Amino acid sequence: MLVFLFSQQTDFLKNVIIHTRHGARTPLNGYPNDPAVWNCAKSIQMTFQPSVSKKPLNLIFDVKKELTGTCSKGQLSDQGFTQHVHLSQLWSKLYPFKSFELYSTTVPRVRLSLLGQLQNFQSKNPFQVQVSSKLYDQIFLQGYCPNDYKYQKLVYEQIDLKKEELKDLQRRTGWSASWEDFADSFQSRDIMGVSYPESVTEADKKTARDVTDNIWHSYYYNQLNIEEKNKYLKMTIGMYMKDLKYSILDGVNKIVSGHDMSIAPLAGILVENGEFYGQPGFASFLNVEVWNINEQNTIKIRFRAKEQENEGKYVRIQVCGELQCSVEEVIDWMEQFSINFAQRTELCTQ
Repeated sequence: MLVFLFSQQTDFLKNVIIHTRHGARTPLNGYPNDPAVWNCAKSIQMTFQPSVSKKPLNLIFDVKKELTGTCSKGQLSDQGFTQHVHLSQLWSKLYPFKSFELYSTTVPRVRLSLLGQLQNFQSKNPFQVQVSSKLYDQIFLQGYCPNDYKYQKLVYEQIDLKKEELKDLQRRTGWSASWEDFADSFQSRDIMGVSYPESVTEADKKTARDVTDNIWHSYYYNQLNIEEKNKYLKMTIGMYMKDLKYSILDGVNKIVSGHDMSIAPLAGILVENGEFYGQPGFASFLNVEVWNINEQNTIKIRFRAKEQENEGKYVRIQVCGELQCSVEEVIDWMEQFSINFAQRTELCTQ
């Protein structure tokens, strides 16, 4: 008698590259004579081991008292740190791998957010984190880049900025700020429970959010000038494409702690238009998952644009328009956006 044995085929997750925006923070800019009180907890200390030095880096956030209360501008709030502790719990559930490589920008709120994500990880030694200099940062465009602002100006000319409504809000608040500045302040106040100036209405809040989301969507999904949009994607995230490629191919598990200006251009390259709209929220994430499906290496993208989306959702991938694409398709698509430092400098200045 012949007995045929059939092995049951099982799909499984091979590795993941996690990309996060920092948690909720205080506003980057403040109202003139703002009476609101912004309170943050005592400074959080963390120890990272720089990859270029054997000397541990001890970081304690320096409270500069730029706002009334105990916070400084752009400081990670208690709520923001807690958001990333929740992410640490989520990573333990979704990605129970033993180890992760770690990357962070130089900005303190981004490093502290990464610390929150490590709360569920056990380590006897200091966590080793790669932190690039501002000039060579792969996921956050910093430094001299005039064409960055030139492209943003082009986008402003293409959309309805509701200039009259903005002038009226500026007059009532005494603050000559942009819609994006207002939206940033409103979002921080809502999360931290900080009061608004009496002159701000619910309609102001909605308009600020709507215009800001329209601006951000137009930056990264600009259908009126695709060539300039693609240049902008290269400027903002192109230097990271090579690193992401090899993380995918080499089976690396990685957590990359960054900004909204890290998540949004990455989505602009990888995520199908229509899957998300606007500015990525605090503690948003875009995770590139590498799966073995039907014995084929396959990419899925788990995306959370806003915190309310909890575990996020799988989104359609731009190159194939489906919820999963082959690794080869995704890598080939990413290659057209991949640049080095010299090329980024050229794109920024010429």
